[in-house]
Amino acid sequence: MLELKRILFPVDFSDKCKDAALAVRTLAAEFQAEIVLLNVVETFEEELVYAKDDVAARVTLARKRLESFVCTEFKDLQVRPVVLTGYPAELIVEYAHREKMDLIMMPTHGYGMFRRFLLGSVTSKVLHDANCPVWTGTHLGAKCDTRKPELPEVKRIMCAVDLGPQSCKTLRWASNLAKRFEADLMLVHSIPIFTAPTPEAWPVGWQDEALRFAEEQLEGLLEHLKIECPIRVLQGSAPFAIREAMKETQADLLVIGRTTHTGIIGRLSSDAYGILCHSPSSVVSV
Repeated sequence: MLELKRILFPVDFSDKCKDAALAVRTLAAEFQAEIVLLNVVETFEEELVYAKDDVAARVTLARKRLESFVCTEFKDLQVRPVVLTGYPAELIVEYAHREKMDLIMMPTHGYGMFRRFLLGSVTSKVLHDANCPVWTGTHLGAKCDTRKPELPEVKRIMCAVDLGPQSCKTLRWASNLAKRFEADLMLVHSIPIFTAPTPEAWPVGWQDEALRFAEEQLEGLLEHLKIECPIRVLQGSAPFAIREAMKETQADLLVIGRTTHTGIIGRLSSDAYGILCHSPSSVVSV
């Protein structure tokens, strides 16, 4: 059973953030979760020494804006406003770990031809370093046409796995969320398309064999977790193959896994980064 008791919502008061509030408060209401609204007043060490009064004034203003944001967007919900000073990405991750957050929800920024800058530096670092699931995307809250407190409908969830160590955890999370929303679930895996330098370079039928092997792995994963849902093996670059499959199936949400690596490598692989940047709907990275 999926339990979300504490949701961390980093707030920068942007229009994207206000739109995302619709999704955050409805998910919190569904799970009766506490919402932590975290605003980080970005400061440098020198300011804390030589510009204390200026920092204090900015913190006071941030608290007032956060209180107003709570009254406007989160009435009748369990909300904890928090203001910190320092570097936003680092403090978001540190707070999530220290307070044992179950989920971080944050929109991304960027449009059109600048897709590769879509995540932004703060979101990218949070995705690299956070050890809890992160629900993000340019479409977080975007399907809401009114100010009604409702989450964009989640009727179809696609779970994309790389068949690595994180696949079980990712599929289990997606399955539990699908049950909660009574949504359809599809499990997918993408295999690359290779072109042999000469017809004799690789055995005849190697690609069909690769497809069968991937299908067997997906079926084994479902059997291991005792989950029933359709599977699909995609071909091509993962970010683009998954994007097209989501458009075709009209998936409302994508669930992917992150690696367990820490340190310089981080938890966000190049494929995961590309998937996040090109997904037509919100993404939960587990």
